[in-house]
Amino acid sequence: TLSLNPADVLDLSSTSDKLKVLGNSQTVVDIVGTFEDLGVSGDYHRYKIGAATLVVDTDITQVS
Repeated sequence: TLSLNPADVLDLSSTSDKLKVLGNSQTVVDIVGTFEDLGVSGDYHRYKIGAATLVVDTDITQVS
């Protein structure tokens, strides 16, 4: 399980405030705190968490 909060994403992406997560159906992403679902574009599902954007591979089906 990969757990991320807004500060994590900002810390990991100092220039773009965006983090891309690649994985498969066995990958679990836990978004800590409130987030806005921005929908799917191409092969990625986008989530806004604070000032950061989390971009998740659509192969990852376990996101909460």
